[in-house]
Amino acid sequence: MKKSAGRNAGIELLRIIAMLMIVTIHFFSFGDVNPAEQTANYFFSNFFLGISQCGVNIFFIISGYFLINSKFKLSRAVNVWLETVFYSLLWCAVLFMKNRTFSYSFLSALFPFTSNSYWFVTNYLLILFLAPFLNRIILSFDKTKTSIGMLILFVTFSLIPSLFPSNSVIPYLSFGGGYDIVWSIICYLTGAYIRIYPPKISKLTQFVGLAVSALLIPLSVSFLDLMKNTNNSMGNLIYTYIFKESTTVMIQYSSVFVYISSILMFLIFKDIHLKNAKISKAINYIASLTFAVYLIHNNDLILGDLWGKLNPARYENSSFLFVYMLICVFGIFISCCLIEMIRSVLSDFLHKNIKLDAKCQSVQERFINAFDNIIKGAKP
Repeated sequence: MKKSAGRNAGIELLRIIAMLMIVTIHFFSFGDVNPAEQTANYFFSNFFLGISQCGVNIFFIISGYFLINSKFKLSRAVNVWLETVFYSLLWCAVLFMKNRTFSYSFLSALFPFTSNSYWFVTNYLLILFLAPFLNRIILSFDKTKTSIGMLILFVTFSLIPSLFPSNSVIPYLSFGGGYDIVWSIICYLTGAYIRIYPPKISKLTQFVGLAVSALLIPLSVSFLDLMKNTNNSMGNLIYTYIFKESTTVMIQYSSVFVYISSILMFLIFKDIHLKNAKISKAINYIASLTFAVYLIHNNDLILGDLWGKLNPARYENSSFLFVYMLICVFGIFISCCLIEMIRSVLSDFLHKNIKLDAKCQSVQERFINAFDNIIKGAKP
């Protein structure tokens, strides 16, 4: 992704935290951490896993916040595509040298978008191409109509699916818990809305709201577990027929508590302004490396080996679990950043010599002109 120099250091700090959250999600999910129910580890695991779900939402909210006032640039999408393919090919080369054999997984890595190896990248690229149209839509309405539209999206795709999960009363609104392009668009529009109409919410309210919504995530999971294990008929009714035997519905990108936490977290960090120029510069630089952290550690070719060797599950009922979580999360983050620092030097060299951004701009202008001529020629 493009370097983030000159941006709000508070938002760039949040970008770093959001990526740490995503690595934390993978620690629990790919690490197969399942502590015994209703224990301290179980509660805190659900807390960290739940609040970390905000990471993906935050990335799309940040995109909407910045891109609402920005023109479409083909170079943005090309740079994302090149970086993604680079790391896919890198892992292909590393594993081929190690195993001296090809498999279907290698072919999948060569086409990371069509094979859904990186669902987040696929959604992000779609958002980049849809941004001009989404911006035109949201800017065409006044504040009242836009607010009503955002409220309808919130109720339809977050509140209702959280209270009545997929395959329950209303089965077609969750769209997979937020992995879909619909939810990515909603998060993008959320960031755009905040940029156009900054909410007037006091800092105290933001912090209290974040604390409450974040705590409600693990509490809701514990509540559903109690409903699952109770002999009370009403409890069994809630668990079986309303939530369809799902205790983790609140630990999804689109869940109501995760969505609210994501928004409040963004509001808190966007107003952080660091006076120290050196610290701001360092934060902006580290933030520019974060996208690679996702691409490097979340590649299908290494997921099994990476989390198999780290093996977080061995500490799932140990008091050492959360210390080990911090070691793994920060260890992966720092290691991936160091790898990206090397690649970024090569990338900067190629950009200066090939002048990629200028060439992308030229291709973009030619395409628009050609399409414009086709449309004009099609008029009766």
